[in-house]
Amino acid sequence: MTEPETPVVAITDNDQLLHIAPADDVLAHIRTEEQTVPPADRPAWDFYTATGQVLVRVTDQATGEQRLEPDATAEPPTALDRQLLVDRIDAFLAAVQVEATRDLLSGVETDHVRTPRAVGDLPDVVIGLAAVMSPHGVFTQPDVRDWIHNLGHRIFG
Repeated sequence: MTEPETPVVAITDNDQLLHIAPADDVLAHIRTEEQTVPPADRPAWDFYTATGQVLVRVTDQATGEQRLEPDATAEPPTALDRQLLVDRIDAFLAAVQVEATRDLLSGVETDHVRTPRAVGDLPDVVIGLAAVMSPHGVFTQPDVRDWIHNLGHRIFG
């Protein structure tokens, strides 16, 4: 089980949506999003700790409560595994930057000119982006999320 306040990475398997926040917040936000998307159209999510350990989404059959737990079948993350996750995060952020720049060029006002980039070791990237992506520490409604998240939805659906 993950620590309640430790940020986790939730990234779709196609790298088009990204959440970095404490596990409970991420799961609550994804469940909220899933309520508006037909099951066949819901993205597949990959979950990781800040050190790259693979997590799986588990639902308690008695209560329906969801939690993230370490994947007992996954190998410990290697340096290459951690770098791949940093690269996936950076690919998402690069796509967000491209859209933000297109908005600026077309005259659409935006609050931010540059998106942060994923530079450094995975734990540093996760902690830094958690601070940027959850300025209020709450992930309850998709429409009140941070600007990176909202722009990702606009770009990728």
